[in-house]
Amino acid sequence: MDGSKDKIIASNELEFGEFSHRFKWITPAQAQEASRQRSEILSSLEGKVTYGFCGTKLDCSSLSPGCILCGTGGWSCLFINGICNAGCFYCPAEQKSKSRPMTAGLEFENPQDYVGYLERMGIKGVGLSGGEPFLTFERTLLFASKIKRRFGEGIYLWIYTNGIAVTPDGLKSLKDAGLDEIRFDLSAVEYDTSRIELAADIIDTVTVEMPAIPEHVELLQVLMGRLPELGVRYLNLHQLRVTHHNCMNLAKRGYTFVHGDKVTVLESEQAALSLVRYSKEKGLSIPVNYCSFAYRNRFQTRGQRRRLAELVKKTFEDVTAAGAIRRMTVKGKPEVLEGLESSLREISEPGQGWFREPAGEKISIRARLWKHIPPGILPTHVSYYIPVLLSNVSYSHPFEKIVLNRKRSLYIERRPAQEQRELSETEALMLLNFTGSEEECCMDCIESRTFPYERIPFGLDEYF
Repeated sequence: MDGSKDKIIASNELEFGEFSHRFKWITPAQAQEASRQRSEILSSLEGKVTYGFCGTKLDCSSLSPGCILCGTGGWSCLFINGICNAGCFYCPAEQKSKSRPMTAGLEFENPQDYVGYLERMGIKGVGLSGGEPFLTFERTLLFASKIKRRFGEGIYLWIYTNGIAVTPDGLKSLKDAGLDEIRFDLSAVEYDTSRIELAADIIDTVTVEMPAIPEHVELLQVLMGRLPELGVRYLNLHQLRVTHHNCMNLAKRGYTFVHGDKVTVLESEQAALSLVRYSKEKGLSIPVNYCSFAYRNRFQTRGQRRRLAELVKKTFEDVTAAGAIRRMTVKGKPEVLEGLESSLREISEPGQGWFREPAGEKISIRARLWKHIPPGILPTHVSYYIPVLLSNVSYSHPFEKIVLNRKRSLYIERRPAQEQRELSETEALMLLNFTGSEEECCMDCIESRTFPYERIPFGLDEYF
């Protein structure tokens, strides 16, 4: 096993401490067999489904507008509260506090501040989540109204709910406020569809979104055929993720835990993929979308980073496909740099795509200008930075102030992700190949390890 896997396993076990020894971790033999089974399912779906987002999401042939915005990084999930009335065994959080509305780790008690955030970040979609949004209905309605009043059709607005507290009057109020879509977790209510039928008469788009629970596959096979008749337009299935709050509940069910950036449940992914295959074999009309943890971990993180990076990058830096800020530089003898600067001045003014530091020891150059560089000159160093959004400045790293309104500002810090590293000629050519390609995904795992902040790896997470 390579060192990176060893580190991930050690990190996962450290995260869960003494609980880790009670988990049923996947064995090498199980991982090999599970990989074979997954490959078999994916092969059977070839030509029948559309893969999206570097092979981490399927079927993408028909997605809700909100799902499209999620994948492209154009949305914000606002956790309107932290309280719920369902008690699902798989819930990743405690959900016992009304708390303040929060997104991206930032609290937004005032709707106007949140509207300012949406505008400043160029966000085109908002999902109101929780907890359970209907348990703080006035708050939920207030935020929905303020968002739609400011942006109208310019923002797609949806809400997540278990449906327990849904009422006709509540749905009508949200519809009047501009709600575009409602998403129900049927597994939270033992697959009772009565609230769905109620919502379908009021809200334009009704979606079922829930985790893929292994024990419920046969039940879902029957349900999938009925959902369109009830007015459901989309079915989204998630992969179960293991947290401190739900780990023992999941362990008691005998699930197999898989290592990764976060621990996930093997059987949940197997259930989701089998349901996608079932829908195609039976010719069901409802679009079934498997929202894997690999997708959510990579693309939702990337979306936030790319928005922030565009706000704080320098004119001589680039934003990578993975959402990091990249700075490429040339260091060399004075005569080499003088010649390079002379060539660059013929293309653009200093600061417009390139910059020579006052000390004169190096020149930083944006990727789009490299095709104009004299032959033989390659980048000699590269640095990467990750943008982090904060409510208060830490003064630990360079930052930019983002003004939302007269009373509220945020700060974006540029944190070093990878210290400046010297490039070999091979690595320099590899890096320039990245910057000259429109392809978003890195197919080569070796290249991915060499430049982890450049591309998003292709495919679902490896089992180990």
